[in-house]
Amino acid sequence: MFFCNLEPTKQVNILMSANDFNISIEKVSDTGTIKVNLTGELTIENSSVIHNFLLNKVLHLESVELHISDVSNIDLSFLQLIIGFITTRRQDNIVTNIEFNLEESQIELQNKAGITDLISLLQKKEAI
Repeated sequence: MFFCNLEPTKQVNILMSANDFNISIEKVSDTGTIKVNLTGELTIENSSVIHNFLLNKVLHLESVELHISDVSNIDLSFLQLIIGFITTRRQDNIVTNIEFNLEESQIELQNKAGITDLISLLQKKEAI
């Protein structure tokens, strides 16, 4: 269970833990950017919960940074979810910054699937 109130003038600290993954949100006070941290099991088993959270709490916020780190397992369903999230925000002309801090084998999965280049391209401000 978690509470989420993302009013622009308030500091936000949210933590959601379930099924071996965590989502935390904080508002960076000096920039107003919302920082979303995703850690743990970022797999198909948790994709539905993560999708609903991003869709309902984060999708239309103006300045969002996703930080993906301390990942015990990641799969293509999660990466597809992130691509969908970025693409939807991009259609509304909102740029999303993403920082991946992954192990070598997890980076290799992204590279083999072509995900790294696609995410880099989607983060650019210019039209595709």
